Amino acid sequence: MYQPQIVIPSVTQGALFAKAPKERLMLVLADWLHLPYELSHPGTGWKACLLRSQEESRALTMVRQFAGCLEALVIDEDFFGSPEDTADVCYQIRRMVPGIRILAIATEMWVDGARLQDLGASDDTLLSRCPMGILETLQADDDSSHH
Repeated sequence: MYQPQIVIPSVTQGALFAKAPKERLMLVLADWLHLPYELSHPGTGWKACLLRSQEESRALTMVRQFAGCLEALVIDEDFFGSPEDTADVCYQIRRMVPGIRILAIATEMWVDGARLQDLGASDDTLLSRCPMGILETLQADDDSSHH
């Protein structure tokens, strides 16, 4: 499992970290190992943490652990078996972290394919094989929230 590096600077290190851009934390609930690496490249401003375990309790525990700094959730539409089961977990996560941005990912898009979005459990649905699309969506949301 990919673990984010959490650094707590000392007072003497404060000047070094003050100039470094802040990396924002996202949790990825999916079976695709490539996603966290592609979403965490230097310069993206994001650090992704992957959880491949499809146990609801482990996912919710991880969200609780990072709730204070977690800004985005990227989740496979049927990660917990069905889109409806996955939506239930997304609702719980949104209650724990009200401002979180939830992006559903799918391997293929169908005409009726945005199930989590249709259920009101995600903010958007994107293709899993397009990590840059995920980053662009998050950036566009940031840009629109500042206007």
